[in-house]
Amino acid sequence: MRAFCMILLLAGIAGCAGPVSREVQSQLAPTGTLRVGLNLSTTLLAIQDPATGEMRGVAIDVARDLARRIGVPVRFVGYATGQLDKTIGSGEWDVAFFAIEPARAQKVTFSPPYAEIEATYLVREDSPIRSAKDVDRGDITVAVTSGAGYESMLARLLKHARLLRTRGFADSIKQLNDMKVDAVAGLKPDLLAYAGKQPDFRVVDGKFFAVEQAIGIQKGMEAADRYLRSYIAELKQSGFLAKSITDNKAAGLAIPQ
Repeated sequence: MRAFCMILLLAGIAGCAGPVSREVQSQLAPTGTLRVGLNLSTTLLAIQDPATGEMRGVAIDVARDLARRIGVPVRFVGYATGQLDKTIGSGEWDVAFFAIEPARAQKVTFSPPYAEIEATYLVREDSPIRSAKDVDRGDITVAVTSGAGYESMLARLLKHARLLRTRGFADSIKQLNDMKVDAVAGLKPDLLAYAGKQPDFRVVDGKFFAVEQAIGIQKGMEAADRYLRSYIAELKQSGFLAKSITDNKAAGLAIPQ
């Protein structure tokens, strides 16, 4: 048995933590199917093929593995931007994959984060800025999309650099092109994708913030909460998450320590 478990771990497959109690199963899948709520706008984690409806991504891999572990089928329930939060407590889903936020944490119980999306800076190729920690200087201006999830955090973190709030990523890039700002703040996957097509720009080393991604469940499900905590730890240790990130080419997605 131990040898079999090692084979699973080396293959990046979880599944040797022992049997799942009926209490855990009934809390996570009360209908007999694990219904998974997903924010379909977070394409780094979950993508739905518009033609076939097929789902893929790191969150999809984790959800399918979780369903296998508790011995039930899985069904995905996708939502457009901002809609998933409105369904908390509605009974439409059993678990939801979304970012850990204080407002959400008042309504749901979060597992430990299974992944994080780093936020950092894009600069011109000839910029002297090499690392995220080099940005907070009095002679630096940073463009940030007004209303972005990391805008308020960035405003608190920067003590010396000036913020220029823009109408969106395209506007931020225009300000950088026009040399009105020295850096553009954004999610690392988006910045990497842009820099990959524009050789005159590069993404700096490091990050100023990380948006932690976790599994949310309804409040009061203590057995399920304990199980998910051990489950996420196993996914990290087994190599499952690292393999999923590689297989899905999810550049900019990191595994929290």
